[in-house]
Amino acid sequence: MINSQKIHLSIHDCELLVNMLKAGVPIEQAFQLLPSDTNRILAQLQEGKEIIQILSQSKQRHLQYVCFFLHFCDCASAFEIALQIDKFERDLLTNMIKKASYPSVLFFVSFAMIHLFTNIIIPQLLQTFAMFSHDQQLLFFLFILKWVANGYLACFSFTFLLFIGLRLNPRFTNYFFYHCARYSAFLRGYCSYLFAGYMLQLAKHGVSTIDTLHFLSDAPTFWLGILAKRMDTQLQHGQPLLDVIQAEPLLSKAFYQAMYMQTYTLQQETSLELFILQEETMFSYRLKRLGTLLLLNAYIFVGCIVIVVVQLMFLPLQLISTF
Repeated sequence: MINSQKIHLSIHDCELLVNMLKAGVPIEQAFQLLPSDTNRILAQLQEGKEIIQILSQSKQRHLQYVCFFLHFCDCASAFEIALQIDKFERDLLTNMIKKASYPSVLFFVSFAMIHLFTNIIIPQLLQTFAMFSHDQQLLFFLFILKWVANGYLACFSFTFLLFIGLRLNPRFTNYFFYHCARYSAFLRGYCSYLFAGYMLQLAKHGVSTIDTLHFLSDAPTFWLGILAKRMDTQLQHGQPLLDVIQAEPLLSKAFYQAMYMQTYTLQQETSLELFILQEETMFSYRLKRLGTLLLLNAYIFVGCIVIVVVQLMFLPLQLISTF
């Protein structure tokens, strides 16, 4: 019996497969020409199984996408659309990491500096000049620094625990997005951006809105699947698409306006492209503001450290003046 769990096709294999299928190469011969080991796939094809039955045994995300698109398009198109969606997801993650890296570095450097000075350097200096540890000004600045350090630590711990919770508990993720998006324009913008990105990629290949919602219902991102199912249910009950979008708490007003414009211009791709560009610009602006805020906090903290260190440097002079 063939071990179906070991069916594996890399992104590169799928790209080669698309090119060969578009060139008219039969599917069995195309699999034979791939550089990877495709013996399990070929054996099942020779047994008369459909390609969708074979690929559905794999747990690879892009092959799961292929299985969905095989329901309403040919094999070459299904692989091509799946690769486009997979590329969109990887590019989105890469861009977010790239844009968020600078503020994140500032945050961790500031926290490391605060921890180093308040818990190691300054206490050692105070022990050296223990007889002057009653200096009120010096102790006041040290008190401020310790509170700032504790604040950074609490913020970091909360962010880390929240991230772990969002990654490990899909239901908590859905609850978090659904309720917090009501009060956060940033979250609504992010949800709308991701949703619009999928719609744009699928619309380029002629996939309808209903089929897009069916596809996203099984999306690996749990809250996105819940969103698609919720919208699909409302559409099946006869509600207009624009009314569903307007009432959805995870979608922003800007996304509604883009879809509203699309109904009059009949150019869905153009509307979504403009919306995505607008959200990317806004996302970059917000990250830049966050970086500026963190940089300002870092400068203020460094200033406090300088004041404390200067005070410590003057302690020997005070000691001499007492004699």
